[in-house]
Amino acid sequence: MITSILLAMVIQGDSHVYERVQPQAGEIAIEAVIRLKDPSPYAQAVAKTLALSLKDRTVTYSVRDMRMVTNGPPVRAQYMPDEIRIGVSVPPGNLKAGFSLLESLLKEASLSDERINQVKRQNPTQGDPWTQSLSGSLPDLSCVVADDVRSMYHQLCQPDNIWVGVAGAVMPAVSATEWQMRCENWPALRPADTYKAPPKVSFFSGTSLTTVEFSGEPIRSGDVDLPSRMLALIALGGGKGSDLFQVCRRQQTWSYRQEAFLWPTTLGWTPRIILAIASHDGPTSQRVRSELSASITKWSEEDRLRALGFATSVFRRGLDFSPLYFTNQGPPSSTIEDQAFLAAYWGMKTGRTWDAEQLIKSMNQVNLEDLREAGQALIKPS
Repeated sequence: MITSILLAMVIQGDSHVYERVQPQAGEIAIEAVIRLKDPSPYAQAVAKTLALSLKDRTVTYSVRDMRMVTNGPPVRAQYMPDEIRIGVSVPPGNLKAGFSLLESLLKEASLSDERINQVKRQNPTQGDPWTQSLSGSLPDLSCVVADDVRSMYHQLCQPDNIWVGVAGAVMPAVSATEWQMRCENWPALRPADTYKAPPKVSFFSGTSLTTVEFSGEPIRSGDVDLPSRMLALIALGGGKGSDLFQVCRRQQTWSYRQEAFLWPTTLGWTPRIILAIASHDGPTSQRVRSELSASITKWSEEDRLRALGFATSVFRRGLDFSPLYFTNQGPPSSTIEDQAFLAAYWGMKTGRTWDAEQLIKSMNQVNLEDLREAGQALIKPS
């Protein structure tokens, strides 16, 4: 769930820092988003290995030292196809120590062969089956070369490729000043090591569920029709009044769970539609597309208003079921950690501050004809 309820202002600085000031918060969340640029299978496997290796220890901080700074909570690390997320939470008044820990994680992570090999041995198919369905095919990390992980670390963890979100009990603009000071002493960029012959990456099936899935036309982060595509995605898959529920579950009885959402890519997002079905004898993706397309042509003003009401509840009041899947667990939540992450992530993707009210305003300007057109684009083969 995503909420836009802020207790103070959101500040963007030239240093890629976005703040959400909440004076009464009981903690400070600091989230760094590192942009991934290479969508190739091997580069993505290296990036995932890097993300899972980062939170172990650094040259300066042991795991115990990290827990002393955060007052208990572990360092957060996450991989997605377009970014690596590193986050720490600290008590109020401990902002400087939190930034020191984040700086160490991004400058001097202890990426030993032992740690990287430990990550490579992890079972990628563990976890909730539906969550694994969202992740899609999972790369086998055993092919990853440790030197490639360290090379990617030094190439990507540079100030111009890092966006920082801070949420909680902080003084306005202090975070930007703190981060900028640390960026001034950043290690020089090392020459890039290219993968002369990248290993072939094998993939595991991401889930034990039987699913039908297809993708629509990709959306670039700068596309002007992003609000209309998002509104159409809500009309298509948001709530029990949506086409996915009414057509695929209720009328055709194909699915027992279904979702429509935006999945991140290095260039923007890809609309994805997934149906969990009871057996392999279910419908083809072409049949599902056809039924949904026919339903979209019948969208009425009532459907447009329902989608707008749903979108307002999602983005203004924090109702769950957002179509923005920026984590492999689904959409960001209303926790202070995810608020900080969303601020940094949206800055990285669009160069702008996350503004739920402006998004809702733009959606209100989408007429029925444009909504239908956006809906068809969501299910058109990419």
